[in-house]
Amino acid sequence: MPNQAWLTAYDECQDYGEVYVVKKITRSCHSYQTFLTDKNGRKLTPAYRDIGEFEEGLAEFVPMQLSPQGQSVH
Repeated sequence: MPNQAWLTAYDECQDYGEVYVVKKITRSCHSYQTFLTDKNGRKLTPAYRDIGEFEEGLAEFVPMQLSPQGQSVH
């Protein structure tokens, strides 16, 4: 994990150079928020349920809203 104080506010961190994907876990596997931040910790997105790994500059962003059936929407 990179050595930046702002990262201690998050439970998980993935460094992609100029941006980070960070996650706050409230209840494991049930309640969490994932954000894309710049290297200074400024949030670049609203909260997402999850943000997948970046590949060739692209990643999957899973919104917080659930489908009418209660499933994650990808």
